[in-house]
Order: sequence, then structure tokens, then C-alpha cells
Amino acid sequence: MNPFEEDEEPEKPIPSIQVQLTATESLTVSPFHGLISRCFEGHLNIFVDSQDKNMAELIDRFVADLKIQGSSLAQAEIEGCCVLPSCADLFVFYKKCLLQCAQLSTGQPMLSLTSVFKKYLRESNNASSITPVLPMSMSSLTKDFTRELRDLSSGGAAGLIQNFQSLLKEGDMSNTSHKYNKDDIARICTILTTAEYCLETTQQLEGKLKEKVQPALADKVDLGPEQDLFGSHNQGVSTLNVPRKKHNGSLYTGFGVVAISVVSWFVYQGYLETRVNSPLTESKVAFPSSHDFPERYWGSFRPGVYFGMKSRDTHSLLAGLMWFMPDIAVAGNLNLRHLCDQGDNLEQYGWKEHDGKNFGVQVIIDKFIQLETSFITKLGGNHGGDWTARIHVEPRMKELVGQEVTLFFYLTLDDNGNGLLQPIKMIDNMDTSGMDANESVKFLGLSAVHGHTEKLGDFRVSFHHANQQSIVHTAFLSTTIGSPQHVKDALQSGLRLMEDKRSKERHISLARVLFPKEDKLKQPNFVVHQVTGKLPLQLEIVYESNSFVERGAMLRGEVYDVLLQKYRKEFRVQFESKFRLNEKGFSEEEQDFAKSAMSNLVGGIGYFYGSSKVQSVYNKEPVPYWNAPLYTAVPSRSFFPRGFLWDEGFHNLIISQWDREISFDIMAHWFDLMNIEGWIPREQILGSEARARVPEEFVVQKNNQGNPPTFFLVLDAMFKKRPVRDISTLELEQLNRMWPRLVGWYNWFNTSLHGPEPGTYYWRGRDTASIRELNPKSLSSGLDDYPRASHPTTSERHLDLRCWITLAAKVMASIADIVGRDGRKYHETFVFLSNNELLNAQHWSEKAKRYVDFGLHSTNVTLRRPKNIPGQPKPEKIRWVSEEPTLRFVDDTFGYVSLFPLMIEILQPNSPQLGQLLQDLRNPNLLWTKYGLRSLSKTSPLYNKRNTEHDPPYWRGPIWINMNYLVARALHHYSVVEGPHQTRALLLYNELRENLISNILREYRKTGYIWEQYNDANGAGQGCRPFTGWSTLVLLLMSETYV
Repeated sequence: MNPFEEDEEPEKPIPSIQVQLTATESLTVSPFHGLISRCFEGHLNIFVDSQDKNMAELIDRFVADLKIQGSSLAQAEIEGCCVLPSCADLFVFYKKCLLQCAQLSTGQPMLSLTSVFKKYLRESNNASSITPVLPMSMSSLTKDFTRELRDLSSGGAAGLIQNFQSLLKEGDMSNTSHKYNKDDIARICTILTTAEYCLETTQQLEGKLKEKVQPALADKVDLGPEQDLFGSHNQGVSTLNVPRKKHNGSLYTGFGVVAISVVSWFVYQGYLETRVNSPLTESKVAFPSSHDFPERYWGSFRPGVYFGMKSRDTHSLLAGLMWFMPDIAVAGNLNLRHLCDQGDNLEQYGWKEHDGKNFGVQVIIDKFIQLETSFITKLGGNHGGDWTARIHVEPRMKELVGQEVTLFFYLTLDDNGNGLLQPIKMIDNMDTSGMDANESVKFLGLSAVHGHTEKLGDFRVSFHHANQQSIVHTAFLSTTIGSPQHVKDALQSGLRLMEDKRSKERHISLARVLFPKEDKLKQPNFVVHQVTGKLPLQLEIVYESNSFVERGAMLRGEVYDVLLQKYRKEFRVQFESKFRLNEKGFSEEEQDFAKSAMSNLVGGIGYFYGSSKVQSVYNKEPVPYWNAPLYTAVPSRSFFPRGFLWDEGFHNLIISQWDREISFDIMAHWFDLMNIEGWIPREQILGSEARARVPEEFVVQKNNQGNPPTFFLVLDAMFKKRPVRDISTLELEQLNRMWPRLVGWYNWFNTSLHGPEPGTYYWRGRDTASIRELNPKSLSSGLDDYPRASHPTTSERHLDLRCWITLAAKVMASIADIVGRDGRKYHETFVFLSNNELLNAQHWSEKAKRYVDFGLHSTNVTLRRPKNIPGQPKPEKIRWVSEEPTLRFVDDTFGYVSLFPLMIEILQPNSPQLGQLLQDLRNPNLLWTKYGLRSLSKTSPLYNKRNTEHDPPYWRGPIWINMNYLVARALHHYSVVEGPHQTRALLLYNELRENLISNILREYRKTGYIWEQYNDANGAGQGCRPFTGWSTLVLLLMSETYV
């Protein structure tokens, strides 16, 4: 309530017949006007003194009330009282005094009353009046905080905002441990609102005083200083330099700034908290509908299962396969196969041929059987067309012919998918009158499933058995599940041991219809067809869209055979034209290996939908990213069946050589995951199927950690040395759509990961307080436990990151030229970072003659077990530092990081450092082996050392193919440019390439798999399998494809 905005009692209107008279009378003022009031004017000081006393008592009462009611202010504010009630009451009293005085005198007594008003405006503004309202810490902090704000203001607004975080964050406010809870914030907001109210009402009080006082005295009415007291918080930082009385400060000069600063900081803090999961507002790069690429609408986009089909929709229909052998099943363990799992110990599985668009052929070698799973997609209609999948099962040994195998093929809906699935039983469309019991069990399964979803429209999925004589038993299951991750559990829960009453034959069979009693709708979202038959056995599943009218013959049987052979032939021709392995003299077996390697990468492309869990330093708890789709390859179908950012760059070095359209589409989906900061979460765990396979501690992605920007490798390879006229219109369009996100990504790396000096960078996320790690990991670098400076600090310089950003600047400048953007700053950055003199100054150890990191480092760090306390569990080993760390080059370590200036081709061809690197590269006591380059030299202190008692070495010795590929590529580069090291580079290139290819092929023949890494002592594959992610780069080594 503002008392000065209320209308005073209006004067009685003058009747119209008196208007003229009144105007005339106004010319002659009565000589008696004001005589009585002037008689008392000399004694009106009594009135003024009385009001002074009344106001003093009023202020004391207000303070006493605040001491009692202060704790309830937050609640009062919630209920709608945003201004301290005492302040409103004070101004109501001022108004009454003003009106009384105006009736007695508008001369000098009103000026005296004005002085009293000024006195109590200042008194109400005194800190002691408001102390009961403040949070406990605020009163004592006002003075110090104001001083600190004054100091901060010299750094400008940006510095002020930046330092609010450090001044006000929990546990670090003016060296106190206080923090503000919601009630405190409400009180601060109430005080701030009261200050605004007092400022506005004081301005109106001044106006009323000037209006009432005699015109000759109006200029002497000035409440400006009092308005300043209340309004100082609106003056911003400038008021910090206008101090008031030192003994009490101005509450609103000091506290006003504090209050607005606190509230502003909390608003800013809320803004910072939302940045981590706010998408970049630039246009999306990926085309909005998957129907824009109808030939890739359906596919094997479920890499985590042995065989499955899926559309590129956010809530797709899912199809999948499970199998087991009833004759060898044991109680409690059917050995039911479904998810790709190393624990299944399959001899081999993987795609033999897969073009990423039209077809795929996979071979799965289980213990007793061999399955060939294949599929073909067919365009037509308005909903993505048709597809057919074929599962053909053969016994691996002749004596197993006639043994039984059970196949389950299921249909369900992806997370939160809505649709209808209606199972159609075989027996419903058959005449069973003359059928005996032995025959009837063959027809208890499904002939088809009719369905409908919003994106697919109406569709029909039918089941066909190639040889009805081999069928022993069929069955089905119709039920509901919570999410796709539960399909195996639901299927197993639906199995029953059934016995035919006449023949006494027993079958492990699905229980047909299973719904909870409380489910009244009985509308299934999980339908399974089961067929048990004698080996060999074949099942075809035909999906047909109702919108595909003129499809011709059903895609099965001979029609399927003919089309599959056509696609396989085209695949082989295209593969040779792309990679020319036959031309290079590789054997047919070696070419088949290479086709399989690439097919497994392309066949491992998945389509995911969901949201990541992310967290910034401003979030106390993880928050969900926005829901988004991701079309991406995966490193390993068994162990890493999800998207990894830095892996995907290496994947697309291969995919882009096979099909640029697919590669662009993959990159577009990744760049659409960029948030407003330019950050992309490095590991994408989208959807319930993916989330179920990842331990919770690895799910959350932190926005200060970003994987190496390997997509710049892809863009460099795709457009290096290509004239603009040779770049297609579609590619140019996609580059233009991608450009703002490339800018954001580059800026995030260049600004978020910069080091203390120009040209230096360091990976965030290393644990500075770790006591169990021998060397705190740098997971964001992708090199995990590769040794860095022993003691993480902000003074580190990470050589590999510097080289990645150098590459990024070079490619940004190149892309800018292609799309007609200003790329000068990127070119200048590349020139600066690629300056060999600066590189040497920051990363070359003259003592060790190698490129290295820099940081706070000790060479004497070990893991030791503390003394055991009797009766207590054996303590874990902890880190023991025997030598105090110093800021220095980390030159006791030599490994992949040391090779980055070579890998990224930053070194000048005549560089002495290049010569030294090439010399060291061939030293078997360092990195060289006959199987490839090991990740860490044998002379390094942490070579093959565990990082914790429980973590085996990962990047501390084993051979990794992605890094070896980059080295081989660089050696090839230096072997074709003139320089003193050209010949040595050529010799090393040929030998390294041969070593890598030979060992990977040898291990594939021996084990049936391409591996995550290879042992540096004997070349044996190790880690997870199959690892048809970046280890597939062996194909580019075989074809010598580097651009």
C-alpha cells in the first residue's frame, strides 16, 4: 500500500451557477485569511516536537516487533506480504502528520516537520533497525562484503559476476561457512522489495511536501539524500564508491548492494545450472524426419542384441531374436541367447557383409550350431517400406542333425512407444477336424501379428517356416512389459514345461496369453512367436507396410534369394572400388576379413533415443539432458553397445570412405546433442536398453570433460585436397548447417580447456584428492590411465590436447573457406599453435629429448598397503609419494602422448625433433614391437603398472590400433614430403603397417575376433571382443587410405 497514491478527500464541486462568481472573488482575497493560524505559527514547534516523539516511539516499536516476527518474514512473503509492514505503517503516519500540519501552517513549521521526516527516514534506514530480519551471517558480512564488492568492481561487470560465484558459493563466503537457505533468500528479497518501496514512497512524500508548503519555501524541501539511501542498490556498482557514515554505514548503500548482489547471483546461479542441459539454439543439422533417408529407415539398428530390427523413429517397433537348444538345456539354465555377451563365449559372431542401407548377412557360431541371420529392406509406400529377416540354423557336427533348436522371434515397442500389436494364431485359420495331437502342436504358434503405430501406420508381420516337416512344436506369448530391457526376463517367465496327454511328449513352451489379473484391457505390447524344430531349421519373418500397395511378390523364398544375391554382388564390387584390396594383392581370405571388419562397423550402427544424465559444477545433483535421437556406430556390440564421442571420429574415418551420406548423418546427430555452451556429452547412454548395461557410477556426464574432437579428423580426410567444384550440393548444404555447431564446439575446447599460458591446454576432470590412484586418470582425454603429472593442478600442460586443438583450428579454417565464412582467426590460431618454436618451448624436454606434458610431478610414486590393524579387514593400497613433486616436464614417461606432434603432422619436415622421434620410434626398448607400437615405453616408471590395486593397466603398454593408425598415417605423410627424414619415415611406415596388419589377421584367424587392444609382448588380442570400432582401422592400413 502506498499512502501517497490514495486520493485525498476531494473538494466539493462548485455549482455551475457560482463559477463566474468564484472567478471574480478570487481576484480579491479576504484580509482575514490566515490570521488565526499565523497567531499560532510561532508556537507550532510544540506540534513538531510532539510528532518527533511519536515517531521515535513508533520506530522503537517497529524494531521490537521485528525481533519477534523476523523469523516469520519468509512465510509472510510467501503469503503475499512483500514489504516490511512497519515501513508501510511509517509512511501512513507521515501522511497524517503532513495533512495536520498543512491545516495549521504551510510555512516554516512544515519545513521543520520535513526535517523530522528526514531524521526518521535515516533512522529507519539504520542497520540496527533491520538486523532482526537479516540471515544470521548477513549483518556481520555487509561491511566486509561491500568492501570486497568495491574491489571486485574495478574488474568490470564480467569480473564482478565471475567473482560472485567464489564469494557466495556454499562454504566460501567471506571466509565463513554460512550459506543462505530458502528462508534467508526470502528475507533478503523482502528487504530488497522494501527498499524499492521506500524509495518510491519517499519520492512521492517529497512531492507532496513541495505541493503543500508555501511556494517560496518549496526549494528548501529536499529528500534527495534519503532517497539515495533507499535507492543506492539501483545505482549498480557505481554506488560502491559513495560511502555513507562510517559508524553505521547505510543499510541500503552497503546492504542494498549486498542484497541485490545476492539475489542477482542466485538468479545467475540458476541460469548456470540450466546451461548444462539447454540445447544450442542454432538450427539442427540432422534432417528432421528419418523418412528423408527412406533407404535407411529400417535396419539392424540394435547393435546390443545378436540380431534385431528397428526403424529410425523415436518410439520404434522393435524386433529381435532369441534361441536355445532344448536337448542340452539344464534346469535353471537354458543358455538362452539374446544380448551380445562375452560371457556366452560364442566362437564367433559378426556381419560378413552389410552395406548400411539395403541388406546384411551375419554368421553366429554357437557351441553346437551355426546361425546365419540376414535381412533385406525394400522401399515402398509412405511408412518406410518392407523388410524380411531370415534365420537359418545348421548343426556344426553331422551327429547333431535332427537335434532340436528353439527360436523365439519377438515384437515390442521402444521406450514409451504407443501402438497396437494383435497376435494372429495359426490354428485360427486352419481346419483341425482331422488333425491328430502330434500334428496340432506344430500349429500352436502365430501366423502373423497385425499392428499399428503413429509413424508406421498399419502393418503386418508374418512368420514362415521353410520346411514344415522339420517343425516339432510352435507356441506364442502375448503379454505386457515395462520396457524393452525386460524382454528376456518376460520371455523366460512365460516358459512352461508342457506334456501332451496322449503322446506324453514334453516341450518347453511359451504360455500363450499372460496378463496380470488387474489388467482389464489385455492389450499386449510384447508378442513372441516360438518355433522348435529339428536341425537344420529356417524361419523367415516378413514385415509389410499396409501403405505399400504395389509390392509384387512377397519378399521371401526364391524372391528373397535373388534379391539378396544381387545386393551381395553389388556390395563386393563397391567394396573393391573403394578399397582396392584385390588390386593390392591381398588374398581372398584377407579380403573377406576386411569386408567383415567394415561390415561389422557399419552393421553395428544403432539408432537410440533418450536423455543422458549430466552435471555441471553448478548442479548439486545430476540433471537430465533433453530427449534426443542418436544415429551412431558403437565400439563393441558386447561391451560398449552405445555411442562414444571420440571413438566415433575414428569410426567415421572408415564409414566416410564407404558412404559419405551415412557419415554426415552420424555427425549431424552428434552435433545436434550440443548444449548452449558448445559441449557434447562424451558417452551417450540413451534408452532403457543402453542404461541397463552401464553401472550407475559411469552414467553421469560432466560438462567440464569432453573427449578429443576427432570429428575434425573426419572432416579433414573428407575435404582435404578436394576442390570445391567436386563437393556435392548436399555436402555443401550439410556443411553450412553444421558450421555454427562446429564454431561452438571449437570455442568450447579453446576456451574451456585452456591452460595458464597462451598456447597451453589441459584436460579437466583429474581427481586432485585421489589417494588410491597411482596416477589420477584423465578419462576425458580418452587415454584414461596414461601417466600424466603425478599431482593434478591447473598448471598442467597436456600435449595431446594442444595438438587436437591445433588440428581443429586447421580444419575450421579449411571448412570456412569451403562454406564462404571468415576463417582468419582459425588460420591465425593454427599458425600460432603449429609454430614449432613455441611447441618446443612448452613441451620439448631437452634433457630427455622428447615431447612431453608439463606439471607438478614426482617420479617416485608407488602403491603401498598400510599396516593391517588386527581384527580389521585388510586395507587397500594407497598412493605413497617418496619425493616432493615439483613443476617440471613429465619426461620420465614416453608413449603415445609424446607422438602427438607427429600424429597430427605439426612438425616441420626438417625438424630435428622429428628426426629424434623417428629414431626413438624404432627402439624396441621404448615403443616398438613386431605387433605394433605399445602405448607406453618399457622404460617408463608406470609401464604395465596397475593404477589402483584393482585396475589393470589399460593405456600403459597394450597396443591400440587407433593410435597406431595415426602414427602410420603421419609416417606416410612424412615419407612423401621432401626433407632429411623422408627415407627413414618410409622405412618405418612400411614396417609398422606390415606388423599391424599381420598381427591383427593372425589373431582373427586364431580367435575369430578383432580385439580392443593387443598384448605388446606376444601380440595376443585382449580386452573386449568383438571390438569392431576403431580397431577396424586395419582396413584403411590395408588399403592405405589416409585422405
